[in-house]
Amino acid sequence: MNLTVSCTSGAGAIAQLRADWQALMQADDEAGLFQAVEMCEAWHADAGLDAAQLRLLLVQHDEQPVGLLPLLEQGGATRRWVSASPRAGLLACGDRDAVCRALAGWLQRQAGRWDQLLLDDLRPAAARRLQAALMQHGLATEPGRPGGEEAFISTDGGWAGYLATQGPHFRHRLKPQTRKIERLGPVTCRRHAGSQAASAYDEFLRLEPRSWKAAQDDTRLPERERQAFRWLIEHPGSVQPDLLFLDVAGQPAAAMLSLAHAGCYHLFVTYFDDALRAWYPGRRLFLEAIQHGFALPGTVEISFVGAYPFARAWATGVRSHVQLQAWSSSWRGRLRRWASTRQAPLEPTRPLPVPLPVPPQEQPHA
Repeated sequence: MNLTVSCTSGAGAIAQLRADWQALMQADDEAGLFQAVEMCEAWHADAGLDAAQLRLLLVQHDEQPVGLLPLLEQGGATRRWVSASPRAGLLACGDRDAVCRALAGWLQRQAGRWDQLLLDDLRPAAARRLQAALMQHGLATEPGRPGGEEAFISTDGGWAGYLATQGPHFRHRLKPQTRKIERLGPVTCRRHAGSQAASAYDEFLRLEPRSWKAAQDDTRLPERERQAFRWLIEHPGSVQPDLLFLDVAGQPAAAMLSLAHAGCYHLFVTYFDDALRAWYPGRRLFLEAIQHGFALPGTVEISFVGAYPFARAWATGVRSHVQLQAWSSSWRGRLRRWASTRQAPLEPTRPLPVPLPVPPQEQPHA
């Protein structure tokens, strides 16, 4: 099987490969939201210089696309090639092993241009195939490290079938906990999709200062992600955003940003007024969002994107992702790999003291 690999870079790289990218999304049955071309476009829409550092590796067979690995070149002491956008992963169809071998061969031939390859949150099967191909071409790889986890609900059986799988304890608590917010006044839900979502996005962001997420820098929505979501809302395509608001007595108490793509409904960002925590506004919001996901035509899965405890309580399954790391065979790559091992923290020479037990504390409800 004769495969060729080409590298497209620069500010117009995504637009140049859009048709091939979309064709691969249709052909790859393992592809998901994060591999969509719109996700990469949104991530780089306002990034400026980052667009010039894109390295989109396209694999072709008889001039037909069979694989795509979107990368971003990062400078510094270690020249890293990383996923072009969060969880961008690898697109492939047909003989996936051959696609991985073609990519590994190209990376080996370009060993002088990079030191480290770092891909986050790959599906385990894709990580194994690519790691094997890299090793076949003499590139050093690190053992696959655990990546992120994703809790999800399978919509097989509909809403009634889902409730039946959750057990009596879940069903017994569902109604009183999701209706507690009604003690504060009339509760209504409003959904903004399409052009309406763009006009409601600023209202959604204004809930963050009232949320528990505003208390810590690491739980606030980073500015780059704010801009990426705004771009997706303003440029709907295969990714369809919507905003769900939970109003109490006419005032927004909670809101959620969701993205629908290829039969999967992704529950992305949630805010709720922390002053109303005792009335569980987040639980009512999740109930409304999940029921909407079940009602959406063609939806086969509802994803929580992460696997935080609240998501696990609703989920019917959790899938894991893997981080893949490889090093260039050039002298510089070997040197940087050696330096990375020298910088690793030393193992303690004696056992650490056993911490005293800490009383459990209640976690945020959403």
